[in-house]
Amino acid sequence: MKGRAIVRASWAGTAAFGVTAALAATVRGTVAADGALVVAVALFLAGAAVFVASFARALARSRHDEVNLLGLYFLEGRTAPPAVRRLLLGSLVAEVAIALGMKTLRMVALEKAREGTSTLEQTLIITAGY
Repeated sequence: MKGRAIVRASWAGTAAFGVTAALAATVRGTVAADGALVVAVALFLAGAAVFVASFARALARSRHDEVNLLGLYFLEGRTAPPAVRRLLLGSLVAEVAIALGMKTLRMVALEKAREGTSTLEQTLIITAGY
């Protein structure tokens, strides 16, 4: 399959994000949260660098070929084989689901922590995330 390295990198990043986000959402303490933050920032910076590189390549290609944004970033049309498109967009959907799921778990945990606490303790829980 052409583009195998890109698909593997995408799913490796998704797995790293999922594991660290799950640990940060379920394990109380700063080590798991700090690890998740480091992974999330590293993935963001890597994604931004890949975005800039892909955009530069698209600009160079646009002199010879017709390039549109849907084809470039959502792999519409004949930009990528259907299997590659499914895998890459599946990785994106998985990352969004992980982020929403972990945020929901964190909100439920914060709500449970607030029960039976004073207003000052609730403020500390909200601001510190514990």
